[in-house]
Amino acid sequence: MVPGLRALIREMFRHVIGLLIGSWMVAVVCTCEPPSGGSVRDHADLNLAGVQALGKGELDEAVDFFGRANAIQPQNPEYLNNLGVVALRRNQVNEAAQYFTRATIADATYTRAHYNLGVAYQALKNDPLAIAAYKRTLELQSDAVEAYFNLGIVYSRSGKKPEALESYKKFVARATPDYVRQIEDAKKKIRELESK
Repeated sequence: MVPGLRALIREMFRHVIGLLIGSWMVAVVCTCEPPSGGSVRDHADLNLAGVQALGKGELDEAVDFFGRANAIQPQNPEYLNNLGVVALRRNQVNEAAQYFTRATIADATYTRAHYNLGVAYQALKNDPLAIAAYKRTLELQSDAVEAYFNLGIVYSRSGKKPEALESYKKFVARATPDYVRQIEDAKKKIRELESK
């Protein structure tokens, strides 16, 4: 193996793998080591194999791997979250919300599950629960800028103009340059809300 490549791969899998679903960013995570020798030995390897399958769009395989990892560690919020992401990708939003809820019960501080629960409730047009999930996300991780953007959408849809403006402005102020499209969209929404 090329020197440094294993470390790079390991670091890559320790960070969130973002999947764009519709207009929402949904977080899939794998904090495990990559499998050695291609064998699937334990729950962490199964989770990694699920993340890889999901990245290739192989949803059935992803569910199989995540489900097997979850069977070994049923209270692991990461595995429950990842099963929810697959359900969301399949447009099984109610099922996704159930997985994300179970993940937040397994670990009340698991930020990704709270955020993804907000995404699911947003898709279900359950604005009060989406707002609560995004607010909890921001309580846990104030730099989760996607939550500000999505709060702007939900508040706008709910007719809460001041809250929508505040959320979009916070997003614009905190978003990094890699959110170029969303920053421009938020600025446009701010102009529209301020002109009303």
